[in-house]
Amino acid sequence: MASTQKTLMFDSPFFVATSDIGKLLPIVMILTKAFMLGSIASSLAIIYSEILYSGLKAIYTYGKLKRYYPLPTNRHILTAWSNAMAFTCPVALFAITCQKDMQRTRNFSPVAVLMYTFLYMIIHDIYFYMIHSTFHFKRFLYDYFHAMHHEYVYAMNVYCVGYAEIAENFLQVGVPWVLWTWIAGDNWFNWILPLSLVPFTTLVGHSGYRMSRLIAIFHPLIIPVVALTGKHMLTPGDHQVHHTHRRYNYGLFWKGMDKYFGTYRKCEVRAYDIAFWKKWHEAQQSESEQGKKWLGRHNTQFSEVEWGF
Repeated sequence: MASTQKTLMFDSPFFVATSDIGKLLPIVMILTKAFMLGSIASSLAIIYSEILYSGLKAIYTYGKLKRYYPLPTNRHILTAWSNAMAFTCPVALFAITCQKDMQRTRNFSPVAVLMYTFLYMIIHDIYFYMIHSTFHFKRFLYDYFHAMHHEYVYAMNVYCVGYAEIAENFLQVGVPWVLWTWIAGDNWFNWILPLSLVPFTTLVGHSGYRMSRLIAIFHPLIIPVVALTGKHMLTPGDHQVHHTHRRYNYGLFWKGMDKYFGTYRKCEVRAYDIAFWKKWHEAQQSESEQGKKWLGRHNTQFSEVEWGF
């Protein structure tokens, strides 16, 4: 009788459910850890975005940078954070599961970091071009994955890079980041530093500023990269062209893929300093003949609403 009661107890729905929860608990713990690590990394990305936004704006205010269009003030912080989660969480999940037994080292070698950086850039640049151009040439993919990002056509700031579909960022950044986590091995610097170039280059690429050496102060690793391949690298002006002429400039780091496939187009829009854009704003607000004549001589037309000059 006691044996029968014991069997019935173990077969009860409550015990089965408790047993299943016990099996699921390690999975839940792993997912929670990945989410927490991804949240921290994504928050750091937003902090870096704000540093870049404010820093570039300060340099621009002092007349040391030029913009292709006025500076929009709107930030999409929550959207940008959510999109960062699309590539930080998969990397965290891969690292704590597939590489859980890996003993990571912290030996820093500048030569090794530079070699790994170029290897990573080549891999991601080729992958990014192929998937990015596919989004543009397949209309249903463009509508589903990429159209939101291209709501910004003219005036942009660094936060525009995160104004996109979450699935898009997983495919364009998350997948190659996981691949690199597998390739890079056990060294922290060889793994993380190459990845850190993506936030920098994409934020700067959407900043709307004409390229300047001053921008390199926000990520010194770009200095040797520019020194070796600078004339082949895409600039913020090149990506400005992509947003206004969507059949051109699909690359991430370099012009090579675009030139090979005939999709490169040089930026022909002139960039101006803050004094010009303040004058433009005043003329826009003015009903005077002088203001209208000035706008006639400086024919800059586009549609945005709120400027931060």
